[in-house]
Amino acid sequence: MQEELRIIYKYKSIEECADIWIAICSVLKQENLLSEKYEIDDRGFKTIDKIAKILNDETNFGIEDQLFSFSFGGVAAAKLQQLIISLEQNIQINWDIWIEKLSKYGKFTYAWKYNANFSYWQNNDSIDSYKRHGLSYEHLPIKPSGQSLPFPQIVIDTSQNPGRQIFRTGYVEAVGSTMWLGDGFFELIGDQSRSCQKGQLDGGYRNKIRNNEDKVTRRVFHPG
Repeated sequence: MQEELRIIYKYKSIEECADIWIAICSVLKQENLLSEKYEIDDRGFKTIDKIAKILNDETNFGIEDQLFSFSFGGVAAAKLQQLIISLEQNIQINWDIWIEKLSKYGKFTYAWKYNANFSYWQNNDSIDSYKRHGLSYEHLPIKPSGQSLPFPQIVIDTSQNPGRQIFRTGYVEAVGSTMWLGDGFFELIGDQSRSCQKGQLDGGYRNKIRNNEDKVTRRVFHPG
């Protein structure tokens, strides 16, 4: 199982992505997982300090070593920033430590961990992908793609999949095995008990979280 952690921040609330990298390195060092060099995008392996200098002029990054891959950037269409941390090896990680550190930057909204392979197939509507991997798809619901040729005319209908992920304004509609909900999350859903009235999540997403409560560990988190 490839485990991933995905953190959502308010759009443009993190001005310097080098700050996120420095925070990541701090956790890696604390957990004795820090490498001497990391590969950044297509620029080869660099030292930690060299990467920090490179990121002073960047708004996104892709960094990896043999244990982790880190991807950070903004999604303008959804008005959010996100950090995705992927485990490249089967090691035990205390994600609470990561959230404690990384939620202190920008405007933390929420985060969740999930099985990356499961998520991939839950959100993949390509019949060709199933064929290439030798997987059965005949039992899956299908629908017209709504696209013109040469694009596929029929695709797999993922709309009812419990693991689907959909970009909304300010958040991603998704459910993970553990979810960390920050103050920014409650601002989005308009939680009256927290005196937050800045809009609402899609009603289907609220139901999605409610219907999966027996499978989800929710942790209300307040960055301090």
